[in-house]
Amino acid sequence: MKNIYKLSITLLFFFALDSIGNQILKHGLDQGMGLNEHSKILIVGHSHLMMGLDRRTLEDRLNCKVTKHTRSGVGMTERKLMTQMFLNSPYSDSLKIAVIGVDPFSFNEKGLSENSYTLFYPWMDDKYVDKYIKEHTDPVTYYAHKSFRLSRYNDDLIKQSIRGWKNDDRNYKTSIFTDSLFEANKSKWARPILFNKHLMEELEQTINICTIRGIHVILLQTPVLKLLTDIYQNDYKKLLDYYQSLDKSSKYVHFINYSPYYDENYNIFFDPIHLNIDGQQEITDRFIKDISYLVK
Repeated sequence: MKNIYKLSITLLFFFALDSIGNQILKHGLDQGMGLNEHSKILIVGHSHLMMGLDRRTLEDRLNCKVTKHTRSGVGMTERKLMTQMFLNSPYSDSLKIAVIGVDPFSFNEKGLSENSYTLFYPWMDDKYVDKYIKEHTDPVTYYAHKSFRLSRYNDDLIKQSIRGWKNDDRNYKTSIFTDSLFEANKSKWARPILFNKHLMEELEQTINICTIRGIHVILLQTPVLKLLTDIYQNDYKKLLDYYQSLDKSSKYVHFINYSPYYDENYNIFFDPIHLNIDGQQEITDRFIKDISYLVK
């Protein structure tokens, strides 16, 4: 009987520690991205928007709360999921604008992280995330993470949680990209512009779940160096025409493309598709001017 009592106490202690640890780490993630804020603006995307927009500057200058849910390597399916997560939360009641990151390679699955689903383990209690993870993992892995919450966090998520507790969303990239760097890594950066119909439908569905609620959707393309898009000029034009057609499909949809203004300005890039700290400030300032009328 004593052994059963000790085992029960040990299990209770273990699950209490597991629950408390999960709450601490998840709060850091939520706070760092503003997922626990009654925001007026939701930003969803991958590393382009992560490095391209400064959340604190947006909040200070637009005088409103901003949720910036950006994750490295996520594709269009995950961006739809991230949008659903916030819309499904109790914090979406004040949402007026959803900013969805798009780029020349939005409908090309190659080059994105194949295990990006692991980034969503901390939110398995959300019904959309739960369904998504169940479809991407085997039963043993799924139920292990479902039962033991601290197992949902890898080193990167823990570091991100710590940054969230510190309210640290800064872009630390200060280097400047050069042609010589591109030539040395051309095979890494040169990606075809594709038109995967499933991913295009995922974007259109993401737009629809916002606009039916009267939420404005901004399809935002942060700058990409011209040397990348010039390789596939015809396909790039076709893609821009598609984004423009979405813009024209509803008064709630707006396509903003900053590439034509900065695609030859190497000083704001630290690689062909990501902005350095100066580029982030430049694009954030411009974005504030372009959307201030919608915020007001």
